[in-house]
Amino acid sequence: MNDREYEVMREVEDKHFWFVRKRELIKHYIRKRCERENPRVFDSGCGTGRDIAYFERGTGMDISFKGLELCQKECRMKLNGSVNEIPVRNESFDIVLSMDVLQHRGVNERKAVAEYHRILSDRGILIMNLPAFDILYSYHDFSVETRHRYSRMEIKRLLKEKFEVTDMVFWNGLLFIPGAVSRILKSRISGYENESDVGEVNRSLNRIGSLILGFEKKLTVKNLMPVGFSILTVARKKQSGE
Repeated sequence: MNDREYEVMREVEDKHFWFVRKRELIKHYIRKRCERENPRVFDSGCGTGRDIAYFERGTGMDISFKGLELCQKECRMKLNGSVNEIPVRNESFDIVLSMDVLQHRGVNERKAVAEYHRILSDRGILIMNLPAFDILYSYHDFSVETRHRYSRMEIKRLLKEKFEVTDMVFWNGLLFIPGAVSRILKSRISGYENESDVGEVNRSLNRIGSLILGFEKKLTVKNLMPVGFSILTVARKKQSGE
């Protein structure tokens, strides 16, 4: 992402309903699937570091020095690097977060998945968020340097050799139809030069968004959401011979 996106994200992500609910989902699936009490957590595209602020043994990596600069106290351990070749030792972490990483230009998906497998410990967990439905590609994706949006089948194929998928759910979907129409029309009418949708939301709209995603979470964790702008996948590392 460009530097402006990191700066805007840093300004809004503590309170913006989308970021808050995303962190709740991360914590929910860690509690559900992680077998260790104090896991070593690696955020493979940590941005400003907010997603791992809660973890005592958290390490963040980002390809952008701007993102790492903005991490401040949220990310106690941080390093610069690419998911194509992660500069850490084998089996160093119990959980890897890949939150909206693989879709970016310059990322080799298969190398990244192989690297996630390499740095995870025995029975380690990968939690991955990706944008859904390539038909929805819009000015927002262009602005944040997204190359591609994904289907569930694509994600399963990408992970099947290295990981066993335990959970795959849509989220951010209750306003899917109006949101999709708005993005597509804006892209067709105004082109792809618009700024992304990441930005400050007024208090009333933020409260409404928080209520909607709060209710939606109950459907998401039961895998009852039929569509969504994002797909969250949880997968366990396969061992040799599995």
